[in-house]
Amino acid sequence: MARQRTGSHDRGSALNPRMPLLSWSTFVARHPASHLVIASLPADSAEIGTTLVRNLKGQIGLFIGRLDIAGAYALTIMRSEGTAEILVGFESRADADALAGAVQAKKTGRFPEWASRKLFVLDEAQSFAQSTTKSVE
Repeated sequence: MARQRTGSHDRGSALNPRMPLLSWSTFVARHPASHLVIASLPADSAEIGTTLVRNLKGQIGLFIGRLDIAGAYALTIMRSEGTAEILVGFESRADADALAGAVQAKKTGRFPEWASRKLFVLDEAQSFAQSTTKSVE
């Protein structure tokens, strides 16, 4: 399970100690023009409880830990306009592309301040787990 911490120190995930997981604010401050992968929950995700969204964020973090990621990354939850999204920022484009390829994320024009931006729809935890398990094997 990927460890989370709110401080500004780098640390690796439990599955990949080379890969520093940063708090969102620290990541954005250190890597202002990085690469973003967005897991968008369904339009009615405002009804999805905080616990479920945090669990989905945790599953994405665990999946990232199984990829061959070398650079810094961070995850956060954003709720806006009736939807919830899990944002994953990567220092390295190759790392962002690894996740985006595994989940079949598509380019998006949203968040133009990021160097690259890809989005996928995350219907439910089970479908995420099923679709990503095959990608890592």
